[in-house]
Amino acid sequence: NQGGSTELLNYSVRYDANGGTFAQEPETKNYHANTPITAITEIPTLEGSRFLGWKDQKGNLIAPGGVVTEALLEKTVLTVRTELTARMAKMARTTVSSSRI
Repeated sequence: NQGGSTELLNYSVRYDANGGTFAQEPETKNYHANTPITAITEIPTLEGSRFLGWKDQKGNLIAPGGVVTEALLEKTVLTVRTELTARMAKMARTTVSSSRI
């Protein structure tokens, strides 16, 4: 293709649970060109951590269901690929004490 534009046929977004697990969503989700690309709404779980959002390659945080803009996607000839990584934060442990009256 000399100087012309290449029509994109597909978007492929890989979701990395960053050590966590998904209950049902696939790790990779495909989207057709000219359709909105939104981050999956399922939140991966990881014991002792809480999910903060999806982080793209540039460090931007995207909320579940948030729009992934084309500027964040890495373009190849016929497919657009990107990877969103779950951003997790360790939760502080709490101690519950009981006292007898």
